[in-house]
Amino acid sequence: MNTLTSSELYSTSVLGVFVIGGLALNGMASAVAFGTLIAAAAIATTYMLSNK
Repeated sequence: MNTLTSSELYSTSVLGVFVIGGLALNGMASAVAFGTLIAAAAIATTYMLSNK
């Protein structure tokens, strides 16, 4: 389980680096839009988890 968590964290950070790099190339408008999507997804996930 510890190994699974480590690999998940690793792949998440790698994906994060690619996403941030792509957004930097695409400009601030894309970064703001993507950040809003991430925030909405995080809020929705927290809401659903707290309702269980």
